[in-house]
Amino acid sequence: MDEKRRNYIIWISIIFFISTPISHRAGGDKVELKRESKYNNPKEKEYKTSREILSIQHINMIQEVLLIDSLTETELKQIEIITKSCINNDLSEALNWSYYATAKIYKSINQPEVALEYLKLSQNGKKKIKIPNTNLFFAKLYSETGNYKKSNAILTSIVQPKNPNSNLKIELLFVENLISLKQFERAIKILKILETRKLLKNEEVEIINKLAICFISTNQIEDGIKAYQKAILIAEKNFQENNSEQKARIKKSFSKTLKTNNRYKEDVDLLKASLRSRNSKTNSLEHLRLAESYYALKDYNKAALSISRFIEKPNYRLIDKSEISVIRNTARVIKNENLALQFIDFYTSLEDTIELRREKLKLLKKGKGVENLLQLELLRKEKDISQNAINSLVKEDALKEDVLIASRWAIGLLLILILIGLFAGFYILKVSKQRRIANQKLALRTLRSQMNPHFIFNALNSVNSFISENDQRSANKFLTSFSRLMRLVMENSEYDFISLRKELEILEIYLELEHFRFKDKFDYQVTLDDSIEDDEFEIPPMLIQPYIENAIWHGLRYKEDSGKLSLEITKKNNQLQITICDNGIGRKKSAQLKTNNQKKNKSTALRNIKERIQIVNELHAFKIEVNTEDYNKDGTGTVVTLMVPKINKI
Repeated sequence: MDEKRRNYIIWISIIFFISTPISHRAGGDKVELKRESKYNNPKEKEYKTSREILSIQHINMIQEVLLIDSLTETELKQIEIITKSCINNDLSEALNWSYYATAKIYKSINQPEVALEYLKLSQNGKKKIKIPNTNLFFAKLYSETGNYKKSNAILTSIVQPKNPNSNLKIELLFVENLISLKQFERAIKILKILETRKLLKNEEVEIINKLAICFISTNQIEDGIKAYQKAILIAEKNFQENNSEQKARIKKSFSKTLKTNNRYKEDVDLLKASLRSRNSKTNSLEHLRLAESYYALKDYNKAALSISRFIEKPNYRLIDKSEISVIRNTARVIKNENLALQFIDFYTSLEDTIELRREKLKLLKKGKGVENLLQLELLRKEKDISQNAINSLVKEDALKEDVLIASRWAIGLLLILILIGLFAGFYILKVSKQRRIANQKLALRTLRSQMNPHFIFNALNSVNSFISENDQRSANKFLTSFSRLMRLVMENSEYDFISLRKELEILEIYLELEHFRFKDKFDYQVTLDDSIEDDEFEIPPMLIQPYIENAIWHGLRYKEDSGKLSLEITKKNNQLQITICDNGIGRKKSAQLKTNNQKKNKSTALRNIKERIQIVNELHAFKIEVNTEDYNKDGTGTVVTLMVPKINKI
């Protein structure tokens, strides 16, 4: 196979060398200008014949590449060269074949989004290619990119569950889409029909496992557990090489389904049984999943024990970010501070590793594929523009040669001057805009990383006070929460926007610290609308904290009796409405209590957040609105309302 690949590269290099000057081989510049003319001359026939031969050569080479079992980036580079040659020589049919092959390669290297775009391009143009199972290819890519409805719309005309000779993989793809769309009853009907077929053991396991997931999701718990146990039993008797991998996948998917349906007790029983049946090293990830269910059942001691067992012999291969949050959550609730610190350290290092790996994969995969697609499309458009210019020149061929040459020179010179002027103007505007954006981003990043120095100074004083009073437990607890808050603030300051969940995580820690310091001064409540999904809204980091800080320090702190602070987050007209309400002394009385020095120096936090909102609105064409008013008619209490629009994700 290596020798074949070397031959491909040699052939492609030759074709790439000869592809651009085909017009010259067919008879020079004048023939190139007349390639679309109606004159029936030998040179024009020679040119068309050359293009047809080149097109056939390209198609044959592409089909040879498609015969390779495991397509890699080596084949991708070969196809890219062929694609450019097809664009340069206007080989419509060969270009579509080239796009199809590129889609196959990107599918093979796990980049379905890019593969889908190339597959769509392969079906455009003058000469559409007819390849068997193209619709099935579309269905698979739509499923992998999360468009399950479109995938099943294509598969509807293909699937035939009652036909024992139909392709089982296609039927299972249809069922997987139904499960993702939460159409469990329909999926169960099809799976029961498929179960009656003559199946291989691994196929039978897949069907039974999907039945178990559907049963659990429709609250048929007993049937679901029986189906799961049956699938595991068949898998254990199946002595193939992929046996352990298949069992691990079944256990993970079923455990996830139980948790999704809040069946934590059943999940604990099944995981404990699995751990008893095999050695702990192979099942170390199951300790982590067991800890999740224990935590959900509020059995924090057992959750901590399961996490400790995982940490003893960790398995990083299948871990993603959602699986490790239980380590952080358990650390927050257990009473053993040393163990909590150990969990936090392990979680932090594991989270950094996962995030770094995810970012690298994202950059290596999607970025390169999209860049190649844009380059090829740009080349194709440039070719179209060039062809239009050639056709325009052909129409003027009847003019006298001296007039034609003079006009060409004049037009060419004028175009060059215009292009130089446009390029210079565009370059100046681009550089100016880039500098302005860079300055704004730098200012925004600086402001994001700042917290009120009064809070930091007083927080450290509180730690010092605890140490002086020999209250090491309170000092450790306060310092741990304070350091965690500082870490989250610095991490999130790297981003222009973060999810609402991350912002609430920062606020929870901050409110805990302030409440810990001013226990007798206020109580607080955080309310989040149930209709708001975790990742539905993204907001600038540390957007809400300055207003909460202002409410505590200038409103509630001076109140004689215990006050109340509420944070309510709702969705209104497709916008996020954030309301911070306190029953403190009010803005007017707070201003009277300020010292002369305080009056000269406005609140650092509020000044920063106003500047940040202004920059964010300008930089991202955003419109965050802030409204402040008194809570009561007598001027006591304050209500701050922020309206944050939803970010349009591309």
